[in-house]
Amino acid sequence: MPATIYRKTVTGQAALATRGGGLSARERTALIVVNGRQTRAQLLAALGADASTLLDVLLAQGLIEVVAAAPVRPSARVAAAGPVQAPVPPPATDPVADTERLRSLQQTALTLLAPHFGPDVKVVCLPLLQARTRAEWQAALAAIEAKLGIYLGRKAAQGLVASLRL
Repeated sequence: MPATIYRKTVTGQAALATRGGGLSARERTALIVVNGRQTRAQLLAALGADASTLLDVLLAQGLIEVVAAAPVRPSARVAAAGPVQAPVPPPATDPVADTERLRSLQQTALTLLAPHFGPDVKVVCLPLLQARTRAEWQAALAAIEAKLGIYLGRKAAQGLVASLRL
């Protein structure tokens, strides 16, 4: 379920605080990244190839727990709550203005993140550089924020990327 959200349990917080629990470096990194706000899909993007296995291991060990799951399918919602109202369309945006804003933000991102990622900045920022929509940009930025959070701390990472939000 890509929309599942996890948070650390008390046991998980204790394992981080005491550096105990027999966690591997990758498991510890994954546990650090779990913050109770990012979806499973965002965590998978931030953690890389073995992320699904890491999250499953942490869940099985009781170090993380599910906070929220994917929304109920419409057919089940109709039976439980009556008719489904039509979704409200997002506000209209100017695609040309968004494209220009993205190009500007891409250059700003490279400049802002270069001190943190050094010569690998273009590799790390590749999803940002390839983003063509607001949603793609936000997803790529969330993944970079999660990576920065490991080294800088969550609040410092949020502050660093705040100027890059659309």
